[in-house]
Amino acid sequence: MSSEQKVFEYIDQIAAKLGVAAEHAYPLLIKQQRINGVMDLLFGIAAIILIPYCIRWTVKLSKHYDYDIYAIVPIIVGIIAAIFGPMALYYGVGELLNPEYYAIKDILSILD
Repeated sequence: MSSEQKVFEYIDQIAAKLGVAAEHAYPLLIKQQRINGVMDLLFGIAAIILIPYCIRWTVKLSKHYDYDIYAIVPIIVGIIAAIFGPMALYYGVGELLNPEYYAIKDILSILD
């Protein structure tokens, strides 16, 4: 069975579980990818906005306290934001511009 047949079979199974026709299930998957794209963009933007605040928070804490241990939390939050923010933006833009690709990619990942 080819991967294309597996995709259509999976879409039919999703449609049967949802109680809709298969031609309605695929647009739902596409719509969900767009929603995921918007959520990823919002998360990415929020993470990137958070980075300067983490830097200011780190500087303020390291000046205020004798121990730099208190500055570890904003440093860790800033590093996580710097890593995952751009990644979320990348995937968010991709899911918004080409939701069909990501819908099929999700279906294939479940089948593998």
